[in-house]
Amino acid sequence: MSFIEDSTDRTRSGRQLRPGAWALFGAGLLLALSAPWLYGGERWVLDDPDRPGHITALAAGNGQTLYAGNQSGNLLQRRDGRWTTAGTSPGEQAILGLFPEHGLAMTTQGVWDWREGRMLSPPGSPRVSHVLPVEGGLLVGTGNGILLRAEGEWRDGALQAQVYRLQMQSRTDVETLHVGTIADGVWSLPVGDVGQDGAEWRQNNQGLPKPVNVLSLLTAGNDALLAGTDQGLFWQASDSERWRRVDAGLGTRRILALGRSHVDDTTILWAGSDDGVYQVRLVERERTLETQGRWEEVNNPPGGLDQSVSWVVPLEENVWIAAGSLYRLGSPRDDRWMLQLGAGLFLAAVGLYRLRKH
Repeated sequence: MSFIEDSTDRTRSGRQLRPGAWALFGAGLLLALSAPWLYGGERWVLDDPDRPGHITALAAGNGQTLYAGNQSGNLLQRRDGRWTTAGTSPGEQAILGLFPEHGLAMTTQGVWDWREGRMLSPPGSPRVSHVLPVEGGLLVGTGNGILLRAEGEWRDGALQAQVYRLQMQSRTDVETLHVGTIADGVWSLPVGDVGQDGAEWRQNNQGLPKPVNVLSLLTAGNDALLAGTDQGLFWQASDSERWRRVDAGLGTRRILALGRSHVDDTTILWAGSDDGVYQVRLVERERTLETQGRWEEVNNPPGGLDQSVSWVVPLEENVWIAAGSLYRLGSPRDDRWMLQLGAGLFLAAVGLYRLRKH
């Protein structure tokens, strides 16, 4: 009688343990299988310097040197995998643009020449929105128009618009300055005419929505012009031609930043927006641009990006973005991936052992 009771108790105990063992095995298997998904593949990986404020500017320097500026005025540089502080802007003004080749940083109140240790402030102290170094001078976009600094003097560029971005485009023997504005689209003028008496700016908006905010500008390898707007992405072969939309799945989202890189003889176009970064293969023919395939969104970190994407900077074989914090494109596999995989396999093994024992 006691033997039968003992066998019954063991059977009842085994039945009670089986659901727990199955749960343990399932949880372990799920943990192990999700590790490659969470930490595998390419996505934006946090690679942030020690800093007191959000990253507000990003640019590539010589070789593999990367420069960044933050809202506290710190100029940061990344070399050999390490971030260091290279200086601080006068008055700790937020750095909004960087031009390492010229040793210049843009702030809201002017241009900081960090090599010479001086500040170039436009007359009247307008809010500076963008800067473009050109041969023999410096072009400065403001909320009221455009200014040219040449031979130590400031000249009025004779454009009444809220300037947001400046971009040079070379076609044959003519270099054209394109000015992206808020609400007024694009204005164009031969760069040599800026600041000259009688210069006539031409509104270059054929094919663009009206009104439109131009938020980013970039020239392609064939010198075609790309314009990121608050209503999608457009391209133009020259300033006398019509703008054409670049869609292929990108839609009408805001394009806040543009970048271009090469991978295995393939040109990749990068577009930064509010929800992340998109990439597409770009075919650059003599006077046309075509996308090959559809836009693909680059995977964000599990918690998402800190902010909207403000800069996309290809550097050597990698791509960097500023989105409140700094991120690089890469695989996030590290000790956490191995820890999760190991923990999952351990739990699955314990669950399997209990199932086989009972």
